[in-house]
Amino acid sequence: MTLQRLPGRRFADRRIEHLELKVVGRAAYEDLAQVAETHDATLAEKLTQTEPVVLRRALKKLTKAGPVARI
Repeated sequence: MTLQRLPGRRFADRRIEHLELKVVGRAAYEDLAQVAETHDATLAEKLTQTEPVVLRRALKKLTKAGPVARI
C-alpha cells in the first residue's frame, strides 16, 4: 500500500485515536505542564520583547516544512 500526502497532512492515513488519562496520568500531565511553563518563562526572560515572537514564528515555519532528510 502506498501512502499519499494530502495538503496540510503528513499522509493520507485518517485514523483517529481518542485517549483519556486516568487521574494519576492527568496529575502527572498537569505537573509536567507547570514545569514546562516555568522553563519557557525562564528562557523567555533571556530574550528581548520581540524575540519570542520571532522564535515562535520560525519554529512554526520549520514544523510546516516537515522533517529534514538525513545525510
